[in-house]
Amino acid sequence: RSPAPTGALSHETLLSAVAWSWGQLHPDEQAAFAISSVFHGGFSREAAVAVVGPAVADDTGMYVMEVLNSLQQRSLIQAYEPGDNPGTVRYRVVRVAQGFARERLIDRNDGALAMKRHADFLLAFAERKGPECFLAGGLERLRDLRLELPNLNAIQHRALRVQPPTIRSATRALSSALSLEPIAILRSRYDEHAKLLDKALAASERLHVDPALLARALLARVRASLALGGTRDDERMVDAATVLAEVDGDVRLLGQVESARGRHMMKRRKLNEARKHFQRAVKLLQATNSPLHLGLAYVGLGETNQINQRLE
Repeated sequence: RSPAPTGALSHETLLSAVAWSWGQLHPDEQAAFAISSVFHGGFSREAAVAVVGPAVADDTGMYVMEVLNSLQQRSLIQAYEPGDNPGTVRYRVVRVAQGFARERLIDRNDGALAMKRHADFLLAFAERKGPECFLAGGLERLRDLRLELPNLNAIQHRALRVQPPTIRSATRALSSALSLEPIAILRSRYDEHAKLLDKALAASERLHVDPALLARALLARVRASLALGGTRDDERMVDAATVLAEVDGDVRLLGQVESARGRHMMKRRKLNEARKHFQRAVKLLQATNSPLHLGLAYVGLGETNQINQRLE
């Protein structure tokens, strides 16, 4: 019989070492190691406290970091500084142990709860950081958000794997797609973002998801479409978002609807109508804490005024 390739033997040997190390771990270390595998692309100290902490009965964040330090000493967890975020310390399960750790996560009774905590923490983080990307110091906030891109993508992929879709999985898919809009806008990744939104919207069909969330997703899809040149579906999506926004009564959503209509009218070269929509959008959004959408409305209004001045 021919010997196995050296690389394969080496990998098997490393996996055997991981399995042996697992057997030597304290139950809290086993819990922390398995649950750390829920992260993709690494995780911060704050994420560890929120997602791993409850599994080791730690409300302060002190003990969970002691456990992670112990796992570092056993070469199961690695601390590192991202190349584009010097000074930022993140953690990850070492590459050779990731598959093993994820198998242990699936075997755990609280694995589903860990995945829920992972999604809850990262989506709340993105909801907070997203608007800050458009304020002073926004570049730093954008870097923070980009670090979590693999985690946010993983949340959506996990949600989309649920078949048939449920209200919870569709909500997760929509929320994770929306969380990536600042990156799409500031890095001009509209095509990728449009595809993510399409998948999330398809998963939401015929489900009673939050009307405001669905309206936000439709408007984000329209913004991506218009940035790519526009499609025939834009007006239909704006109309649907309008109905949902009116049902919800959210002033911020109504302002976004007006801004989207203004942009759509610009594409159709109806500048006077576009300007009126942008003016209404600015008036509505000035009363909200929404720097991104207020900024987009001002940009649209400025563009219509410039075009009109050139035509005069």
